[in-house]
Amino acid sequence: MGALHYREFRLLFAGQVVSLFGDGLFAVALSFAVLEETHSKSGLGVVLASGSLPLVAFLLVGGVWADRLSRRLVMLVADGVRMLIQGILAALVLTGHAPLGAFIVLYGLYGVAMAFFSPASTGLIPATLPDHELPRANGLLGMMRSLTAVAGGAVGGVLVDAIGPGSAIAVDGGSFAVSACALSLMRVGAASGGTREPFLHELAVGWREVKARRWVWMTILNVSLFLMLCVAPFDVIGPIVSQHSLGGATAWGLISASYAAGMAVGGLASMLIRFRRPVLYASWIFLITSLAPLLLAHAAPVALICAAYALDGLAVGVFVAVWDTALQREIPKQVLSRVSAWDWMGSIAGMPLGFALTGPALALIGERRTLYAMAASALVLAVWMLVAPDIRNIGAIDDATAVPSEA
Repeated sequence: MGALHYREFRLLFAGQVVSLFGDGLFAVALSFAVLEETHSKSGLGVVLASGSLPLVAFLLVGGVWADRLSRRLVMLVADGVRMLIQGILAALVLTGHAPLGAFIVLYGLYGVAMAFFSPASTGLIPATLPDHELPRANGLLGMMRSLTAVAGGAVGGVLVDAIGPGSAIAVDGGSFAVSACALSLMRVGAASGGTREPFLHELAVGWREVKARRWVWMTILNVSLFLMLCVAPFDVIGPIVSQHSLGGATAWGLISASYAAGMAVGGLASMLIRFRRPVLYASWIFLITSLAPLLLAHAAPVALICAAYALDGLAVGVFVAVWDTALQREIPKQVLSRVSAWDWMGSIAGMPLGFALTGPALALIGERRTLYAMAASALVLAVWMLVAPDIRNIGAIDDATAVPSEA
């Protein structure tokens, strides 16, 4: 826990823990708010797409401005915007006046704010502590991100069943105020000095850094397909199956929390254990858990579904910590937010399409066959990770090489 010895990282960490707990509440509350207010399965997919599409569209813009301005300031503004959005959405849901259009517009604005916050956050971490603490810092953040999602998801499920989704959304709005307070107390410099180049030139510089490293763009492509074909449909189908076959929001909260708990264990493991081939080990777990959607397809006991997704989360936790550290070590700091923006944008580029097509897929082939297709996609992508050295060797300990060499 040496990373917590540094004041600026402690403040960043504390704010993010509270904010991420609120996000865990919101992830459960939003799905059930849409289902309760609109009674539309396809409507849920459209709402989720409305948040991810602006996120994809504005990530590159957010990355450039995070490298131009103070990353802390960019994050502060984004927190303030999200606090306002959640307050409005909570009021609409609590009063029973939340039409589908309101969900689409407000969640779309939420996605824009996220597009500025995410690359700025990645770029700010190295400014809060020495480089040798980055693996521990990323492991700790990953672990706490998962633990707060566990708590937030579980509490969110209980709150939705007990008093409705509006209250959980309101709590998430308050969490952004806490995050903003923590950021306001930090003392870090602006992202970079030097001459400011034209906007498109700065985007191109970030892209050249990505394109020059095969291990970066190949991983982004794999993750993009996984999120589009597996995660996006799961986020739509999971609440639906939970509502009609598993007992409601509490079951979905437990499944989400189990996945996050696995991520927490993976983040902790990445801090405490120096795996020689961490992504290789994670790939084998992905291969096993690629069949987890089959459990949901057959409405297996909630405990069994939770166990499968906890194992899946463990592999993700290891992978995320290793990936973040590799980027922060290998990418020049003055362009890190731009590269992070390309990473975020490329990784989630397919999610809006995945969300939007899940509703029609459910209508055309049904829940069970859609989940079968998810499992098959996850299996193929896990095999790709295993056979592609540029992916499986990320973070490998081999003659002091942290990432695969470029061909």
